[in-house]
Amino acid sequence: MYTLDNPKYKEARRRAADLVKKMSLKSKIVQLTMFMVDENTYNPEHVEEDGEMLAGRCGTLLAATGIDRLNKYQKTSLECTPDSIPLISGCDVIHGYATTMPIPLALSCTLEPKIVRDCSAVAGKEATVEGVSWTFAPMVDIARDARWGRVAESFGEDKYVASKMAEASVRGFQEDAGILSCLKHYVAYSACEGGRDYNGCEMSDQTLFNTFLPPFKAGIDAGAATVMSSFNEINGVPCSGSRKMLTDILRGVLGFDGFVVSDYDSVNELQNHGYAKDEKDAVLKGYGAGVDVLMLGNLYNRHLPALVAEGKISEEQIDASVERILAAKYMLGVMDEPFFTSEGKGGWLTEEYREIARNAAKRSFVLLENDGILPLIPSEWAGKKIGLTGPVSNEGDSVLGCWASAKNPAKTVLIKDAMEKAYPDSEIVFTNGVCFKREHSNPEESLEILKDCDVIVACMGEHARESGEATSKTCLDLPRDQIEYLKGLFSLGVPVVLLVSAGRPLIMTDFVNRAAAILYIWDPGTECGNAVCDVLTGDYNPAGKTTISFPHRSGQCPVYYDHKMTGRPTIGIPNRTFESKYIDCPVGPLYPFGYGKSYTTFEYTDAEISSDTMERGGSVTVSCTVTNTGKYAGEEAAQLYVRDVVGSITRPVCELKGYDKFCLEPGESHRVSFTLTEDDLAFWNADMEYVAESGDFICRIAPDSGAEVKKLKFTLE
Repeated sequence: MYTLDNPKYKEARRRAADLVKKMSLKSKIVQLTMFMVDENTYNPEHVEEDGEMLAGRCGTLLAATGIDRLNKYQKTSLECTPDSIPLISGCDVIHGYATTMPIPLALSCTLEPKIVRDCSAVAGKEATVEGVSWTFAPMVDIARDARWGRVAESFGEDKYVASKMAEASVRGFQEDAGILSCLKHYVAYSACEGGRDYNGCEMSDQTLFNTFLPPFKAGIDAGAATVMSSFNEINGVPCSGSRKMLTDILRGVLGFDGFVVSDYDSVNELQNHGYAKDEKDAVLKGYGAGVDVLMLGNLYNRHLPALVAEGKISEEQIDASVERILAAKYMLGVMDEPFFTSEGKGGWLTEEYREIARNAAKRSFVLLENDGILPLIPSEWAGKKIGLTGPVSNEGDSVLGCWASAKNPAKTVLIKDAMEKAYPDSEIVFTNGVCFKREHSNPEESLEILKDCDVIVACMGEHARESGEATSKTCLDLPRDQIEYLKGLFSLGVPVVLLVSAGRPLIMTDFVNRAAAILYIWDPGTECGNAVCDVLTGDYNPAGKTTISFPHRSGQCPVYYDHKMTGRPTIGIPNRTFESKYIDCPVGPLYPFGYGKSYTTFEYTDAEISSDTMERGGSVTVSCTVTNTGKYAGEEAAQLYVRDVVGSITRPVCELKGYDKFCLEPGESHRVSFTLTEDDLAFWNADMEYVAESGDFICRIAPDSGAEVKKLKFTLE
């Protein structure tokens, strides 16, 4: 772990400090530079003045993979670097490497940090086979706006869930796989105006500290080695040039002791923001703010020597940066053994890794609607016709999602193939209907083929290329041709089970009362087909919970559960005409945060609180009984929500403070219990003091953030 209380890290820092004392200024600055490399531009024998990748001119590589290739670069770099300091390579290993896991947003819907840790560990282990030492993950941005394409990479809209998943991912990458993790994008990158990627935001320090910083703090406390500075500006200052964000808060308040890497070209882009007048000024403001490593480009090599000579950047600051970078290299072991090997590191797409991917996928699915048609138990459907249609049903690329590193669509388990195996005694009637490549679509013909089926499984969604970086949207509807095709399917009078694969919440409003069931499978990864059939057949009862709210319409965005009340709320004041509302759409989400159905049903009863007062330094215990009242065994995640009724600054309508996930047999009950302490009630107030204020609090244990259950009250003295 990359914390100063770890003896191994202390020793790495000591060795790094000793080496820094022997290095020239030029050699130090080399360690602050990262270049992207490919076989066409890398030429160690040719020196370019414009700063292309050169041996001995950088300390890290971007997206360079392959043991033989990296060892070739390593040999040349060691020979050309006066201090023989080895290179390391960083890549975007986001949700799997060769074995593609579900996207992070899907993983968060499991509400199981262990699954996130296991998936991160597999991703890291497979990446090390290719010589990768550093991943630019996890992304811990709080995602409140589904228009923003990078919600797919997030752990959702809630700080409590995101913090748990951030910690788990960091430990999976670093402790289990042995590669550096990177918390990104620091900070408030996801709060972009209009949901438009790279856009700026205006945000109070209270919102920053209360909502957006907690997942970063959790990752730092877990020992994250690196942090990535974001593209966006916040309150008029680009984050990659903000000393307040990168030094005062990140290092001073959050206690981060690793090194900061810029996002791709973000220091150079300080000029585009109108924050730096030229390259040299961008380096002064970016490095001066706290960006240790420049991702892409030669600006540090080109301008830092002059800035040091002019006294604008101190060599002591450079020493501190290099010490942090070298300490990470010592921790990785490359300082002692610089050449990479794949021996003893396992392989790719092993049965073990596939099983982890399959388990993660099926546990991430969220059952949004079900009129009782699911599960489709194979024995009950023997001799019947099951229609299968839609662009996702026979597609192996899109379901891998955005940022799928070393993806191999040919290895994806297709829904069509898996269903043919899962229902050997049924007739699977397959037809494309509509395809992502529309020239292959045949909607009219497909409707004719499917009209005599007993049930239709329609696999719809957005293509993976519609989520991820630079894929912001103003319309979150399914593609128009899919909507029209679904209308045709509904008109057949055959029950339609709608499966939706996507990297963000899409608008489901028009399908709620028309589909017999809606199962949201996100972008599930390599084991897509098997995981889908695990759930359709009833071998696994879905238990995923939404970690991002689903809007009724795109125009609601951003919509999130822990919003403020306003002076004219839509609830609590009867017969008020002028409310904070829409005249054409409900205010709340279609599916709230924490929502997810099951094949069984759960009843929440006997809620109670241990005391109606909490003393300073004390606690109260909130509990209730959850009973499985249905006919299937199933898992439930009971969630604790707390509202601070009156504060010195306005407080959210509720906040998640914990959850308990468990499995119950039919008729079985479980007593859920949560203990709240004063620290659980604390927040950053108007004076930027972290305090729990005296007053009344309302709490409830519920199946989701919007559920109406018994509310309990206590007072903090």
